[in-house]
Amino acid sequence: MILSVNKRKTIMKAAFALIFSLIVCGSVLAQISEFDTLDYFNYTATYEKAEYINDSESMGHWAFTFRSGDGSLFTFDHYSFGFENNLLQNKGLKKTDDYAVNTGKKFIIHYIELVEYIWEDEDEYWDNDWYEYDYQLQYYSGTYTEFSE
Repeated sequence: MILSVNKRKTIMKAAFALIFSLIVCGSVLAQISEFDTLDYFNYTATYEKAEYINDSESMGHWAFTFRSGDGSLFTFDHYSFGFENNLLQNKGLKKTDDYAVNTGKKFIIHYIELVEYIWEDEDEYWDNDWYEYDYQLQYYSGTYTEFSE
């Protein structure tokens, strides 16, 4: 079977695009994270709003804002699966087509304080015991919400 020059060029372009995307994905997926839980919290607050934030053209996340008893606002950008169940109509499954429900209602918010340790080089992480993490992040992560009585 003999392929025309145009078909060979098209196949070669597709092969190079595939190889390039595998290299890019491989470097992105080579990051390792470990977590330490510092503390657990339960807090009663009023649900104010939900906002979908685009992280890129194809990815995004919801941010949930609550008002505490003293009037200050706090937002959860990190949360576990299920945290949004009482906060979004479609539980976040429809991404930008979803919308907030139960705003203005009081919730008991269960959340944890985490420290995330991040290693950029997966091979070094596994091969060398002396390799310390590259950086760390400390944040609060919502675990679940329930209606307050």
